[in-house]
Amino acid sequence: MTRIYTQAALVRWPPRAGLGPSHPIHSLLDKLADKETSSAAYRATMFELGQQLGETIVSEIADPSARACLACTAEDADFLAKGMLSALEPELAEVVLTCLWNQRVSPFGIAELAVAPIIREYQEPPQGRVQYLIVAKSIISSGCVVRTNVLHLIDRVQPDTIFIAAPVLHSESQARLKEQFAAEVAAKFRFVYFAEDTEKTAAGEVVPGVGGFVEERLGLGDGYVPAIVKERRARFVGV
Repeated sequence: MTRIYTQAALVRWPPRAGLGPSHPIHSLLDKLADKETSSAAYRATMFELGQQLGETIVSEIADPSARACLACTAEDADFLAKGMLSALEPELAEVVLTCLWNQRVSPFGIAELAVAPIIREYQEPPQGRVQYLIVAKSIISSGCVVRTNVLHLIDRVQPDTIFIAAPVLHSESQARLKEQFAAEVAAKFRFVYFAEDTEKTAAGEVVPGVGGFVEERLGLGDGYVPAIVKERRARFVGV
């Protein structure tokens, strides 16, 4: 089992007002991987990693007039994506949220054939042209969810740059994702992550990864509707 930390994992961004102290990224990743971490602590850790990913992306964009679309899965919305928004929104002109409910299916139980069709979505309309599409995922293994979500959004958003952000990814996922897109699309990809793992179980779980399957570790039930989606939707419809 090999884990490689990126340069981004060595940076410790200062906490934003009201968000509490920041912690070293490697210790946060260890907490996710620890099977004894409670759901409440796991949620808080994922939020903080999201904040750190957001800060890293802000430093790469370095343009307060930029507009971005942050796309996430339903299970990541209230934790990883919310943390990212806390860093992105104060520093960019606009950040709109897209939340996608993916139904992951592995035909014949073969992980390599997995697909992740979208069965539901929440999407906010931008007020101007979006230059950056940010696709967030708590962990990237085969990349089928990321692939589906990029394909779903790229024509609508038409970004100049596509950030693919996750605390952890598998060592083969970047190459695998790039080869599934036309060269002009793959050239827009910028991967932002903190650790790369080389091992997978027979069930397709990356180890140490994020300590198992995210929905279970977060303590989410079937048909979960993120609180952040309810809050932001109410803001848009004026409820």
